[in-house]
Amino acid sequence: MCRHGLHEASEVRGYGDGVISVVVPARNAAGVIEGQLAALAAQVVAEPWEVIVADNGSTDDTAAVVAAWADRLPVRVVDASLRAGVNYARNTGAGAALGDRVLFCDADDEVESGWVSALAGGLRDHDGVGGRIDRRRFTDVSRQRQGLVVSDGLTPWPGYLSFVTGANCGIRAEVLAALGGFDEEFSNGGDDVEISWRLQLAGYGLGFVPEAVVHYRERTHGRAAAKQSYGYGRQDPHLHRRFEAHGMPGSGIVQGLRSWGHLLVRAPSYVRTPAGRAQWIRSASRRAGRIAGSVAHRNLYL
Repeated sequence: MCRHGLHEASEVRGYGDGVISVVVPARNAAGVIEGQLAALAAQVVAEPWEVIVADNGSTDDTAAVVAAWADRLPVRVVDASLRAGVNYARNTGAGAALGDRVLFCDADDEVESGWVSALAGGLRDHDGVGGRIDRRRFTDVSRQRQGLVVSDGLTPWPGYLSFVTGANCGIRAEVLAALGGFDEEFSNGGDDVEISWRLQLAGYGLGFVPEAVVHYRERTHGRAAAKQSYGYGRQDPHLHRRFEAHGMPGSGIVQGLRSWGHLLVRAPSYVRTPAGRAQWIRSASRRAGRIAGSVAHRNLYL
């Protein structure tokens, strides 16, 4: 299978001018997706629009739950079960999209009122856009990360390019097609970073739309936080292997040892609060993921 590529028929048909497509990748999301569907149904959009739920092989009632909203929301389900992975689902959904602007959000989050119009409006000035991430609705105050509760711009990568969050982003359909879609080799980490960087390196512009807010369901408890951060870390060496030639700085043995040393020395201060414990788990898990990823991708990045 190709590294990336839109699926269905987007390459052979024209995109609808003035049509907005919202793609929601979903896998076993029956227990949470109704909150997102309700948030989308509450949107007031002046242009024609649609919602596409790309079902990535759910074994629960995700498709049936979505179908029940068809009388309140311009929504349809597309089958994205051939290959597991969020980027495969995004590509499948985008491939079936009718719009000239494609927005992406996740099944377990909730968009704020005005999200569709705001994010789609940003694509009139930029080739790709990201919106504001708000972690307050679904995160207990005791577990909120200081400085990371509400985002105020695109996410920075130290010493390199910024990127959008896949839970709140949009790309012009023609640009997405020109890029070949999301890279399906990336999943559970790096999936949104990779296309953000490839978009910018291809000469396209990436902007931030503060009015486009998504209430993000952050993983704050041990196992879930560890699994997510480990996945991010495992893909970091993959990103470095792909983008080192384009200026992405490395993170070698010295940097890795310093980070582990910090985590060990500062552990007592981290464990004093629920937020601190969750942050320690996330940081340690990401570093562990980088070790595994360095082996898997044959590229040292610690």
